[in-house]
Amino acid sequence: LGEETGRYLFRIVALKEILSNPGKYGFNFREKDLYTNIPTYKVEVDTAVTDFSKFAEKFGINYKILKLHNPWLREKHLNNKSRKLYHIDIPKEGYYQ
Repeated sequence: LGEETGRYLFRIVALKEILSNPGKYGFNFREKDLYTNIPTYKVEVDTAVTDFSKFAEKFGINYKILKLHNPWLREKHLNNKSRKLYHIDIPKEGYYQ
């Protein structure tokens, strides 16, 4: 391995060890300190979406929350000429006020 790549390899191995055994390295977490799982459901989309802001409003959320749950959405629209099937995560109703 090259010198630079070798440094990253050891950092990754060290990070995996810390995440596997956090208490051994002084990271003590209580259950209430951890993030809660946000319940979501999937919406299938096989057509173009011209405006994700309007799309999000249909489900009672805003664009920011839509992007938070779907970071793979890079643009404010979806061109889907090939009619590929996409799954978009939508948080269940009542989680965000």
